Amino acid sequence: MANYELTQKFHQLENEINNSKESELIRNCQALFQIYNIFSKNFELLDEHLNSHSELYLNKQFAERSLNHRLDRSNYMRELDRLLHNFIASAKSLIDLSRKHYRNNYESKNLFPEYQEEIDTRFRHDPLSNFVQDLRNYFLHKKVPVIITQQVHDANKNIQELHLFFDKKALLETESDWTKASKRFLNDIDENESIQGVFASYFNKIIQFHEWYHKRQKEIWKKEFDWFNSKLEERSRVGIELGCAILEKRNKIDIPTIEHFFLRFLNKTEIHDYMNSSNNFEKKSILIQGISKLHAIPTELVERIQMEYI
Repeated sequence: MANYELTQKFHQLENEINNSKESELIRNCQALFQIYNIFSKNFELLDEHLNSHSELYLNKQFAERSLNHRLDRSNYMRELDRLLHNFIASAKSLIDLSRKHYRNNYESKNLFPEYQEEIDTRFRHDPLSNFVQDLRNYFLHKKVPVIITQQVHDANKNIQELHLFFDKKALLETESDWTKASKRFLNDIDENESIQGVFASYFNKIIQFHEWYHKRQKEIWKKEFDWFNSKLEERSRVGIELGCAILEKRNKIDIPTIEHFFLRFLNKTEIHDYMNSSNNFEKKSILIQGISKLHAIPTELVERIQMEYI
């Protein structure tokens, strides 16, 4: 197929995909991905900060309670409050938007009859989920929750670890609308359960639910997803064939040209790593290694690119 015909075919497929009802439906199915990513990133930052807690306290230069140590402690706790607030707020946003997404797209059509049962089982009657939601209200309408440090000593009474905990007594004594499930969670929680463990458990519950939710959407709209994916595969084949046909005729192949023709066809991880790398050598390696995995590219062209850039 001539380059002109390949170009026409590629643009035809692009238009067919972008203007299809299947594409619109799938974009709607993925509408929660943005807030889901915000929630995930907020957990990642919170978890990293909590991991650094023992390191801060056990650092030898702060062995004595100096002014610098107290300032570091104060700064650490202020940043913890901020990260905790962001995580809890984004969790609530994700819950609200998920509920709205279900109601707008599935409830009246009865396409997703098991949704409410899953919500009740996973969240509505779950003490941990109730606690996190009530903690968000506590944050917004009462005050920042008190967090305390507990030291874990070894046999020689040396500090081995430091854990952060909610001050359960302070939370329960503050006039707040704690649900029965939240109170049960606070009363039953193990004294050695750190807030890091609490939020890791909650994060995993949310992740598992949204994996299930997206999987069920793909099952409900299987025909549409299959059509969409088959068109993407066809577009990739045509696009790679077009790129190869053009590059094979060139005396010099530069990285911007390779990027223009092939970057979009790498997998998501490779594209992410490429776009986020600031090292030119690393970017070249990611791009060329990704291209070498594309079976539609002739071996001779891959070898030529590798000889020029690796």
